[in-house]
Order: sequence, then structure tokens, then C-alpha cells
Amino acid sequence: MKNYFIAFKRMIDFKGESTVNEFWSFFLINIIVIILITYILKKLNIYDYVFPIYSTLSTVVLISLGFRRLKNVGFSGWLFLIPFANLILAS
Repeated sequence: MKNYFIAFKRMIDFKGESTVNEFWSFFLINIIVIILITYILKKLNIYDYVFPIYSTLSTVVLISLGFRRLKNVGFSGWLFLIPFANLILAS
């Protein structure tokens, strides 16, 4: 859980490094949080207002974590954007 909050604190840091544990902890906890937020917000009828904000923030955090993780391994951080570019070009 600690790595989840550290990832949000380092949301705009694209120059550092991230460990494997930091990346996968955020990824897995984020999936659980998305499921919980979806369930709770739909019950409160505010899903359409709050969820896009959280999903945008978590996507930025995931991209910055991916950049830092790839740099730590020795690859270019830009390789992490290939799946996002494919999604944009496919639509």
C-alpha cells in the first residue's frame, strides 16, 4: 500500500527509477481500487463525475511509473507509450 501512495507523490517525476515491486504494487492495488470505486460511485450515482478524474490521474501515474521502470531496466522510457499510441491509431 505504501508503494501505491509513493507512486501518486512521484506522479510527474519521469527522471527517477522505479523498482519492480513499486510498479506491480501500484498496478494491482489500482485494479482493486478501480473495482471498489466503481461499485461505490455507482451506488451513490456520482460515477460519471468522479471516475474520469481518478482514471486520468491513475493513467498519468502508470505512464510515469512505466517510464521510470523502463529506464531502470536500461531501455528508453518512450517504449512504454507504444500500447497507448496503438490504441489511438486503431480508433
